[in-house]
Amino acid sequence: MPGGAGHHPGGLSAQGQRCRAAGRVTSCVSRYSPTVFIPSWGIQDSVLAECRELGRRGHQVVIFAPHATAHDYKLMGLARAEADVGTNVEVRRLFSLPVPSSTGQSRLLVPTGRRWRQLLPFAPDIIHTHTFLGAGLEALSAARHLDVPVVGTNHWAIGEFCGYTPFSAPFFRDVSLRAVTRFYNHCAMVTAPSHSVTDEMCAFGLSRPYRVISNPVDTDRFRPQTDARRAVLKRAYGFSQSTIVYAGRLADEKKNRCVDSFAASD
Repeated sequence: MPGGAGHHPGGLSAQGQRCRAAGRVTSCVSRYSPTVFIPSWGIQDSVLAECRELGRRGHQVVIFAPHATAHDYKLMGLARAEADVGTNVEVRRLFSLPVPSSTGQSRLLVPTGRRWRQLLPFAPDIIHTHTFLGAGLEALSAARHLDVPVVGTNHWAIGEFCGYTPFSAPFFRDVSLRAVTRFYNHCAMVTAPSHSVTDEMCAFGLSRPYRVISNPVDTDRFRPQTDARRAVLKRAYGFSQSTIVYAGRLADEKKNRCVDSFAASD
């Protein structure tokens, strides 16, 4: 699917990392697991942190995300309300369908190729997609119709998800990586949070400029405590002196072997 962003590689590289130098930004956000964009998951938290900071700096941001149902919020134990996105940031929900997943709340945005019309009054300078799925296809369509560059961020080591398919691991890895790389070759700039992701895409023919950029971290919330404070917290929660805290899900693609080994040796 051709992307209009290919006309702007020079202009985009001058923007610096991702889309932080843009005056007006559209961020198209979606992924399989989870896709509901409520503030409790890694990629979604990263997108929220990035958009809040852009808004704080005076940029105008529109986030397109799949529609979330009451069931999705109930699973998370949250009131049905949008996340606090801060100033100058708007969330627009698009029609989506439920898909099976380990979380039980994944949804896939159904692309129509016509939602770019919603952006005509907004007139974005840059479109930023965090997915190669439904919202990503909408992002490419919007970039082509509005003649603006699109930044594509690939958060997935897609070849590691072979365990969720009925296909052999080599077949799934080859087909999925070729498809994902073909998608990102329509972007003016590609980013990923780790070298392993860009290395995989390069091996399968990535031809667009790319850069490894870590996901943002809220350092007000996540910061080292003093030794004295850590000792107090360990006593309060009944933790031993040597404690490992892991906040991700236990899944093969997360490479949890070191956590599993630690738990088994306890």
